[in-house]
Amino acid sequence: KDGSSLYAARDIAAAEFRLEQFDPIKIIYVVGNEQTLHFRQVFKTLRLLDEEKYKNVELRHDSFGLVSLPEGKMSTREGRVIFLEDLIDEAIERAGKIAAEKNPELTDAEKKEIAEAVGIGAIIYNDLSQSREKNIQFTWDRALSMEGSSAPYLQYAYARAMSILKKAGDVPEFKKENIVIEAEQEQKLVRMIARFPEAIQHAQIADAPHIVATYLNALVQEFGRFYNECPVLTAEGNARETRLALVGATAQVIKNGLTLLGIKTLGRM
Repeated sequence: KDGSSLYAARDIAAAEFRLEQFDPIKIIYVVGNEQTLHFRQVFKTLRLLDEEKYKNVELRHDSFGLVSLPEGKMSTREGRVIFLEDLIDEAIERAGKIAAEKNPELTDAEKKEIAEAVGIGAIIYNDLSQSREKNIQFTWDRALSMEGSSAPYLQYAYARAMSILKKAGDVPEFKKENIVIEAEQEQKLVRMIARFPEAIQHAQIADAPHIVATYLNALVQEFGRFYNECPVLTAEGNARETRLALVGATAQVIKNGLTLLGIKTLGRM
């Protein structure tokens, strides 16, 4: 009577418009878990309205959980809410302080670059590293941790790998015949690197970026064990060339994976 419409009516109209305007083969709705029943009803209604029209169109609801604070669920009414702009500003500020403490010799420009990459990366990774369907709690200690399962942890591993390559000086062009994988930890790292395409494929099929994040965390842990057990810079002959190749390959995979997640890498931290 008052001219208003239900959510379902608007979603049905929007789906009809998208089908006519864009002729899609897949329509994905990225909306919270609480709307699961709603979208089941909308999808069923669309197919009942015109089954032939929608028979070749995949309608999918990619649900996600809530983000809460240690104090509890975010609530505007109770004043427990964080705005994204404020979150980014504080993340950059906190990351900047950490960078300044660890590397006081950095220039202001370098500190700013590191602070922005680490701070924003921490926010992105904190979200994408966990299953989108789960409710998650945001804490600064976890987001900016250097100990594991965080953007700074992965970014630091990349920076360390690049530092090794830099210290190696003029790294020769790697020749296949000179690459000899012998040590057990070398073999484990090679197998882990080889799993990268599989992780991407699984993440794409499931619309689950946390699969890539989980893989990168496992790769960096494996790289750490390799670095501790297999000397790189002090090795000689084919062993040195092999290990430098593994360091370079690891760095490239970390960079590629973080880029897929929208996180910047740094040559120095």
